[in-house]
Amino acid sequence: MSYPSKTLAEARQIVAGGVQEGVTCPCCDQYIKRYKRALNSTMARFLIWLVRTSRDTPGGWVDIRRCPVRGGDYAKLLHWGMVAHAEDKDGGKRSGMWRPTEQGIEFAHSVTRVPSHVFLLTGQVDGWASTTTDIRGALGKRFDYLELMGLVP
Repeated sequence: MSYPSKTLAEARQIVAGGVQEGVTCPCCDQYIKRYKRALNSTMARFLIWLVRTSRDTPGGWVDIRRCPVRGGDYAKLLHWGMVAHAEDKDGGKRSGMWRPTEQGIEFAHSVTRVPSHVFLLTGQVDGWASTTTDIRGALGKRFDYLELMGLVP
């Protein structure tokens, strides 16, 4: 949608009024939408794998290419503070090395609960759901928590 020339205040009002449905910024033409992302089963399975695997590696760093869990949602665990991503030699975040944080370890071991959803606006945290979840809730009914944690012989 195209807008006639506006003041910055008017442009901000247009964006603020449209972020729930999605809106194109009249200043920069960037599409802006507030997304609600759940802590889902793929993320929970990745975290469990990372916690288990990191115990046997120096510094807890694990190469993501070893992960049997597929999909890119694992990176969203950064928003919850459950994982850390190693920087490469140039300071970029392309090394492929990940490790769980203390919060991630506690969540994987069913010690803590976290917000069930994060709200993202232009890739940044813009709020949290009032509902919480634990690791079993995030996994859903399809997965056996004890089996994934390696607690079943």
